[in-house]
Amino acid sequence: MTHSQRTYECSTGKYKGVNTRWRGPDGQLFELQIHTPSSLWAKEVTHEIYEYKRNLTPEDRARLEKYEKQIFESVPVPPGAGDIPTIVKGS
Repeated sequence: MTHSQRTYECSTGKYKGVNTRWRGPDGQLFELQIHTPSSLWAKEVTHEIYEYKRNLTPEDRARLEKYEKQIFESVPVPPGAGDIPTIVKGS
């Protein structure tokens, strides 16, 4: 593992989950996301919004980000999520 970051406690109301990055035996980097059923649902519901808002005006982007925040704020923090270490070893 080269990187681990948990975002369940994030106060920004954005993406919640655990993202890890790994390096395979051939040196190829890959990402593994770990979700609860609720956080996976929120990620899937907001993914199209995430892609779409790249091409919007700042005002329209802000409206969609408010909607995303409402969705992610509804995701409960699973027990023990705070015990998952954040690891940064480089890329």
